[in-house]
Amino acid sequence: MSILYRSVTPLPDENLAGLVARAAGINIYPRAFDLLKLARLGRYRPETMPIRGPAAAERLAEVLGTTKDRLQPLCYWPIDENRIDFFGTGLTAADWGAAVGPAGPTYHRAWRILEGLE
Repeated sequence: MSILYRSVTPLPDENLAGLVARAAGINIYPRAFDLLKLARLGRYRPETMPIRGPAAAERLAEVLGTTKDRLQPLCYWPIDENRIDFFGTGLTAADWGAAVGPAGPTYHRAWRILEGLE
């Protein structure tokens, strides 16, 4: 059972960060981070949810009123110790921008890789 006023169902092309942002907006939370605090995930940034793994998916499932199994396809799972599966492309933490943040240069490199420019 969801602790939110309105539950949300994942969209077919949505990742976990998008679902968290949409659920926050639908339930009139000013920030997606507020939803993470409800899930006891307040130490993370909302945009990093897809790479946080099964424990984060399970906590979010409780808040969103769904199951962990429904959220798992919305995550980017580890391929090995250094890479995640990002839509079929193995990205390292540097490619993902984990060290710099979403506005950093490595974030833009990830999009260049996806667009086939690198």
